[in-house]
Amino acid sequence: MYRTLCFWKILVASSLIAFSIAAAASPQLINYQGRATDNSGLPLTGTYSLTFRIYDSGTSGNLVWSETHNAVSINGGLFTVLLGSVTPLGEGVFTSANRFLTVQIGADPELSPRQRIAAVAYALTAVEADSASWSGIKGIPAGFADGIDNVGTGDITAVNTSGGLTGGVTSGDANISIASGGVTSTHIANSTIVDADLSPSAGISPSKIAGGVPTLTGSQLFSGTNTFNNTIIVGDSTARFDNTTVALGRITAAPTALLSARRRYNDTFFNYGIFSWLENVSTGQTTALYGLSRASTPGSANGGSVLGLYARAESDGITRYGVQAISRTLTPGLNSGATWGIVSNAKWGTDCFGMYASADSAGFSGYGVVAKAINGSSSGWGLHGAANNNNVYGYGVWGEAYNNGWGNYAGYFVGDVNVSGNILMPSLITEIDHPLDPEHQILRLAGVDSPEMKTIYDGIITTDANGEAIVNMPLYVEALNGEFRYQLTVIGEFVQAIIAKKLENGRFTIRTEKPNVEVCWLLTGVRKDAFAQANPLAVELQKRQEERGHYLHPEAFGLTRERGIDALRSPKTMAPTPNDDLPPDNSR
Repeated sequence: MYRTLCFWKILVASSLIAFSIAAAASPQLINYQGRATDNSGLPLTGTYSLTFRIYDSGTSGNLVWSETHNAVSINGGLFTVLLGSVTPLGEGVFTSANRFLTVQIGADPELSPRQRIAAVAYALTAVEADSASWSGIKGIPAGFADGIDNVGTGDITAVNTSGGLTGGVTSGDANISIASGGVTSTHIANSTIVDADLSPSAGISPSKIAGGVPTLTGSQLFSGTNTFNNTIIVGDSTARFDNTTVALGRITAAPTALLSARRRYNDTFFNYGIFSWLENVSTGQTTALYGLSRASTPGSANGGSVLGLYARAESDGITRYGVQAISRTLTPGLNSGATWGIVSNAKWGTDCFGMYASADSAGFSGYGVVAKAINGSSSGWGLHGAANNNNVYGYGVWGEAYNNGWGNYAGYFVGDVNVSGNILMPSLITEIDHPLDPEHQILRLAGVDSPEMKTIYDGIITTDANGEAIVNMPLYVEALNGEFRYQLTVIGEFVQAIIAKKLENGRFTIRTEKPNVEVCWLLTGVRKDAFAQANPLAVELQKRQEERGHYLHPEAFGLTRERGIDALRSPKTMAPTPNDDLPPDNSR
């Protein structure tokens, strides 16, 4: 608990205390000085928070004003603050003579008793001036003693009019009016004429308005450049532009497209060359952007290329998207119906490509297609490819990779891969982390090649005291395979070992000439299941006529990629390369 003894020092410029704050030239501040001590009477030294409050009563009452000075320096108990520097002393503070000030140091209770605020001596003069009359004032002009300024004689000798006014006189009463044609543009301020001031049927002649604009009625020809320099609003009907280009903005050369929108932006946010927003309030289909490019008539004579949609993104920044398509439910997280990011269909023609994507990159990675299907309530297809009813080959998905610095992956899968048909490949390689050094090395193992669809089973078993051992096999082994072959290897000593009984009812028997012999066994079988019988392995095939002279792996024979069969099949050699000159460069 602190104990403080306060004393006032009020500047003459602040003599508004207990009176209306009307002197605009005064600073509206009160210089307050005080001395603060602790419970022992010792003066305080340091930085303290002081809160000052003014009430309308010496006890209880209503709080009229308050402010807090958070860092008041107290040295030897003495401090000085300017009241009103934090919370202004408004006109409502001193509307009554009953005002009492109190001080609170830090979080301690308010100091008491409250100090009544009194006026300085010269402020009494302000009280008198506030209620003064003409009586007793020196130097009053003649006729002002009664408080009414009605003293004077004479008459107006003339009323002259100019600036569009008429009706001037030299004597008597004057009736002033606006002359015919007296109101000009200099008399009308901007934005002062509103719609209600003009008749909807009024025809404004071009001669009446500077700039030669057409009338507002009838069919008029808009001519001249830069006729409109602000927003053009067309009503709820068709706005038609015939024959020539509609150009929105221009950078350099004249436009070459039917609709050309060009502009340079200096913006860190999004900008759209074309923005289309449709909201469907019924059950029909809405299409935000529809592009159709076609030959004028059917027939082979119309042999030029047509593109339904061409998109190009160019920058030296971080990311470029030739096309970005997003499809999702309107309600976030709703699992209903099917969602397709891009639906692409190629129908009819010598070669059909549902989607062709190429990534030619000099950087770290290149992705022809990146597709994701996330958070579906049922199945999700990141990429679905189908090729049906083609006369020669059909490729649901074609991927190729070559001449890359680290690895060539035509397809890279993270997770399981399900193949319902055959896998054709030059070799089968298993790749795992090296068991002796998994952090730094990779171990590769080659699979077993065979002209038959074989399965392999093996194990280790020890014969009993009679020199016999029974090997139990899963029941499906006999149903899946036929033409079983057996191989036995004895461990530790030279002992003869034979197959005493072939595989039957899920078991076969091994016999050794001595008891307690450890034997390694190997069992192979040829698949005879329904799929294997329906799809027998054709070991030797003739190449197609157009493939002869080409190789599956030309590099293995010291030949270039162009001698490969893949070069014949690849859609990259058959699909048209996007023309970088579309649209022409002068439209940029």
